[in-house]
Amino acid sequence: MDSLDLCRRELESFGEQPSQLIRRLLTSPRIKVAGFGESHRWNNPHRQLLAGLIPSLRELGFTHLCLEIGPEFQAPLDEFARGNIQNVDLEALLVDAGASLYQNGIPCPAYFSLLQRARDCGMQIIAIDKDRTERFWFHPEYAQYPREQFQADRVMQVLAEASINRAIVLGGANHMYIRRPAIQSAHLSMTEHLSNRLTQCGDSFAALGGVIYTEARVPDLTFEPLYSLLAPATACAVMTSACANLSSFLLGRDRRCPWGACFETNIDSCAGITFDICQAIPMSDILAGFWDVLVFHKRDWQVNTL
Repeated sequence: MDSLDLCRRELESFGEQPSQLIRRLLTSPRIKVAGFGESHRWNNPHRQLLAGLIPSLRELGFTHLCLEIGPEFQAPLDEFARGNIQNVDLEALLVDAGASLYQNGIPCPAYFSLLQRARDCGMQIIAIDKDRTERFWFHPEYAQYPREQFQADRVMQVLAEASINRAIVLGGANHMYIRRPAIQSAHLSMTEHLSNRLTQCGDSFAALGGVIYTEARVPDLTFEPLYSLLAPATACAVMTSACANLSSFLLGRDRRCPWGACFETNIDSCAGITFDICQAIPMSDILAGFWDVLVFHKRDWQVNTL
């Protein structure tokens, strides 16, 4: 029996309905931040899952929704939160804000539904990414304040504003894994920064990755080696700590640098190559157990998406 067959057995034994598992996990007040790591696909089911969970998460005490978009978009988010603009206005203002927010000129329904629900529930919506426009992205001083550290600092600022604050973060899966401290590299993921700092305070971070089928070859971490475990029409979620074979399953190798990470991709497209940074950074093994929860979304999620 190969490793994928053993993982399949674990899903059959420990798989749960995703919303139920996530709500149960996040009832713990020690979890100050929960990160939903997606593959950046338009209207993907991880965004849909989070949008549906927002009312429950607000009831559990989560106060902020943090997004992987740049600070130049905070002003329209604030106007939206105040009710000065509506969803359709916000859609027009976030055209260039992030990955897969638009496709063929159509705004992502799941993403903007998520923002609407967060506002309706009284959650604050925060842009946590660095300015990634060309004038900054290719500037040599960018590396002096790494992108992942910047994102983590923004989330910690949210938590520092009030002791009751708890945050949900939506971003790429490459930002959301947590390696064991002994194997963490010089450049940490956002969630490794956060987890290490929260642990010092007696709190914790929960990393929830989405296994989302796509036929497209994309440079992000997509969990592609696990695609054969996806069911056609149903989703399930597992705590990786309950699944020894899944936890140790090798997804691939990642190279972390001040710009983020380039999961098993050529470095000739990375800004870091301009400054002779990426070439000197070794790759590290990425295991499925580096996420606390993996959600195996139905394989046929794109059917009737729009």
